[in-house]
Amino acid sequence: MGVERLSRKLKRDPDFVEDIMETLEENMFKVISHTLEKLDEHGVQLDFSAWWEDMCFNKGPLLSPKMFEEFMVPKYKRITELRITVSASIRFRWC
Repeated sequence: MGVERLSRKLKRDPDFVEDIMETLEENMFKVISHTLEKLDEHGVQLDFSAWWEDMCFNKGPLLSPKMFEEFMVPKYKRITELRITVSASIRFRWC
């Protein structure tokens, strides 16, 4: 879709963007859950858990703080809560 079209969609068609983001969140949740289950089955404990996402470009953030709060925070919360269930010694997220 590209950054410019996505930026316009955020304003003009937020339900469309929300649907895409919910699909991505659900897929990410399934992949992480499956991976954690497999690690547990094999007795593997994580020492470290990280999450990265490119949220900025060369002139600043791609979303306003308000849009970030509206679109991203609820999804990040669900994924973060799943990651917290893992007894990794170190967890962090960066953008």
